[in-house]
Amino acid sequence: DQIRELMNRTTNQLLLAQDDFLGDWSILGGPGTIRKFCDLGANILLAATGANILRSTDGGENWIIVWTGTGVLASTGVLDLTDCGSGIVVAGGALGVQRSTDYGQTWSNIAAITTQGQPVIALGSGVVLFGSVLGRVYRSTDNGASWDAGTDATVAGNPLFTFINLGGSV
Repeated sequence: DQIRELMNRTTNQLLLAQDDFLGDWSILGGPGTIRKFCDLGANILLAATGANILRSTDGGENWIIVWTGTGVLASTGVLDLTDCGSGIVVAGGALGVQRSTDYGQTWSNIAAITTQGQPVIALGSGVVLFGSVLGRVYRSTDNGASWDAGTDATVAGNPLFTFINLGGSV
């Protein structure tokens, strides 16, 4: 068995574990595979599972589901999370962009971005980027509250799958 336990005590019977061979994080006895962790400080952690966003306020000892996707694309509803600071978190996935302004406790769908995508990244000074599966990069300058119309960023017809901040504007 290549799975080792990460967290064992949970409030809602969810068990987080990692497959040592593949490196995938899973929720045993619960929905989905963990795609991304986000550390908001002060012992507040978020985990994106695709189908759900989980939140812990005690450094990962206990977890609760704070967002659940609905509809056909719910299983890949949230695949990435980024901390914008001051309690604002932006999430990206098959259902577009979700946003929280209270450290991930509650979430709102951003109607301006309904295209499927995955990568989101906060660059500081309110700038957030979201990449769609169609190869468009959307930009927000107000921590994800509003977004531009997007620009084409496909390379040989392939969409983006991740962003890496190398510092400053790079």
